[in-house]
Amino acid sequence: MSRLLATCVACAAAYFAWVLSVVAPHAPRLFAPRFGRGHRLAGAAHLVLLLVGVADLLARVSQASFGASARPPLDLVALPLGRARVSGAFLYDALLGVSGCALTITAASDFGIPRARLRNRASGALDDDQTVTREEIVEHLFYQVLNVTQMVFLRIAPIVAATHGRSGACASLALATAPWLFRSAFPTNRFSANYRRLPERSAGTTNAVSPVRVRRLYRLKKAQYVFLKHVLQHGLNAGVVVAATRASSSPSSPSSLADTLFFRAYWLTLNTAFVMEFFMQTLVKKNKLSQRTMLRANKTLMFTSSLAAAFVVAKASLVAAATSCALNVLSPAREARTVALALAAAVAVDGTWPPGWIAFLVLGVAPICAAAEKRTRAWGERNSL
Repeated sequence: MSRLLATCVACAAAYFAWVLSVVAPHAPRLFAPRFGRGHRLAGAAHLVLLLVGVADLLARVSQASFGASARPPLDLVALPLGRARVSGAFLYDALLGVSGCALTITAASDFGIPRARLRNRASGALDDDQTVTREEIVEHLFYQVLNVTQMVFLRIAPIVAATHGRSGACASLALATAPWLFRSAFPTNRFSANYRRLPERSAGTTNAVSPVRVRRLYRLKKAQYVFLKHVLQHGLNAGVVVAATRASSSPSSPSSLADTLFFRAYWLTLNTAFVMEFFMQTLVKKNKLSQRTMLRANKTLMFTSSLAAAFVVAKASLVAAATSCALNVLSPAREARTVALALAAAVAVDGTWPPGWIAFLVLGVAPICAAAEKRTRAWGERNSL
């Protein structure tokens, strides 16, 4: 058992123990009021799901490290589906993703304030004098949907590759990339605006923290987002396609990356990071938490999620990630075409695919993706959320 993985899980458990110590004394006032009850109940349910996830992760680590006999909670749940059975981990991942989407939708409907009614300097939830706008919440919904589709892709890609070969694996990747076609329908908040201009410290703030430190943390978050997008999404998806087609010739049953212990740690910390930053800002505004403590908690969560991501990077195609990053700089907002070209680069380096596949992806799929994105971009701009 890797000590690094054990450290990651221990940090995650400590973080949730701290969250409970902060939330428990104020739970009735946070989750019971009638105003915004839908979002409050969704938040309570999502927090419970995250706690179930960390309990399951601790059980798995104990089992692997110390030979504990107790079965992890998610292994006790399974759903029959024809001749097969859907594992408890798959059900949990799907429920966690749907819960995250529901949490975001209810936040926008119950508490979302349009940007025009606020005087925020930029987007972001690390400043104690800023308020998250409805546009930021709706944009966040897009990435929640993207997480759900990637989770489904990671589970079905090995199965589809085993039954339908390279064509099936590419089709599953197309489904995982499809949400990017509708990106223009969601608001865009330039994250770089949070750190390019140093704000004056507001006279009304009670939790005085150096603006320089907050800007640095925003820069780190921006770097994490770029890494997530190009390495842990595009690069990982391309790497899974190549690995799944290579393993499809094996007589053994296909295995899913999502069932590995290190991915369970990564997935839990990723979903935690997606919601806790906003929740912590809410506690700061309600004077249940100081901004200084909130920033420390954010740093801890960023460190823990980075540790977990270190295990997943090995499964990503770094060539595809580099291709994706370069294309994003040269021609941004062309994600479907970028994924097709990134997969072509990964296939070229892998060397096990027939050469015709590279030409097909570059000359056939990429132009089709570009044309589709042009149409969906125009549609999204007319029907933005």
